Order: sequence, then C-alpha cells, then structure tokens
Amino acid sequence: MSVKIEGLAETIQALYAKEKTLEGNIDVAIRSGAVKVLNETQSLMKQSTKSGTAYKRGSKSHTSSAPGQAPAVDTGTLVRSIQALKSIYGDGWLVGTSIEYGKHLEFGTKNMSARPWLIPALEKHRKAVYTSIQKAIKASL
Repeated sequence: MSVKIEGLAETIQALYAKEKTLEGNIDVAIRSGAVKVLNETQSLMKQSTKSGTAYKRGSKSHTSSAPGQAPAVDTGTLVRSIQALKSIYGDGWLVGTSIEYGKHLEFGTKNMSARPWLIPALEKHRKAVYTSIQKAIKASL
C-alpha cells in the first residue's frame, strides 16, 4: 500500500506564514503596551502633585516626592532616560532606564523609602496589554 500526499509543501508554507503573522501581531501588541507603560512612567513623574520636602538648590526651588509617590522631576534626567526597547534575548520588550538611581527610587534603599514609578505604570496597563495580545492572537488565526 502506498499513500500519496499532495499539497504538503503548500500547507507547510501556509503554516509558516501564519506563524510569522502571529509573531508579528504579538510583537506589535507588546510594543504598544511597552509604549503605554513608558508614557505612564513619565506621566506619573511629571503630573503628580508631590508632597515631600521642599527645598532650594541655588536659585531653583524643588519639592521632592514623599515615600510611595512617583519621583518628582528635578533635572528631568530620569524621565528623559526611560526607554522602551525590543529585548535582544528573545521575544518581548523592556521598559526602564540605565540610570543607576532609577532602581533606587523604584525599590528604595536602606536610607530611603521607595518612590515607585515603573511597577505602578505596568500594573495600570497590565490588563490592557493582555487583552491586546489576546486580540492579536485571535486576529492571526
């Protein structure tokens, strides 16, 4: 007995194309979520009213953030440094900063309470990102 399968090469090509479409759609959804988180981190720092210590440095007045509040913008260096980048280690996107004190503000230190800015932004958009990924999968099938 012999079996002849016709159209196998075309079927494999169609499946491969579907896989690439799925990967592309998921990447777009994750990138969109990363940009939302990035924008939210910057918004938390720029727009929130801060209730920490008020002080002057030279001629500039500044009110710091209180523990638990997102960091107050002083020089703007941290806000400008936040990026959303495609991970070089595989699928996914990263949002954050390479500035050392960013993690100290997020998690605190032994001398300073946390001023979280990244996790609250992620939590605010987590459900929307998941929904966006689910829609991308459904659209690709």
